Amino acid sequence: PQLAAAGKAAETDDFDGDGYNHLLEYALNSDPADPSSLPSLTATADIVDPGTGATEYMLYSYTRPIGAPGLIHTPQTSSTLNNDWDGNPTTVQAVFLNRVRNGKTEVLTYRSRVPVEQKNEAFLRWMVDKP
Repeated sequence: PQLAAAGKAAETDDFDGDGYNHLLEYALNSDPADPSSLPSLTATADIVDPGTGATEYMLYSYTRPIGAPGLIHTPQTSSTLNNDWDGNPTTVQAVFLNRVRNGKTEVLTYRSRVPVEQKNEAFLRWMVDKP
């Protein structure tokens, strides 16, 4: 995918009408001109051993192009969805887990900082922006 060259307005447009703007489709390796090409962002629960014993954590994965220039990916978490999103790397409730490269793309996976059994609700969103 290519990032629109016509400035900020083009980046926030949804050219193909699929509900994802151009910048998000570019950042998550989707084709902004094809409504059937959707960004890959998944959430699952799985057993992970972060060094303190195997425990169930929420996992969040997304696919992005390798070397997409000029993009900042920031996971943000909230426990209430009341405009209390936290993207601070030292306090955000998402921890980088692994990266799998596959040709021109890579899948990055984050896990929740707190195990599933210790949390009633947890929400994650991905902020993508240009510097």
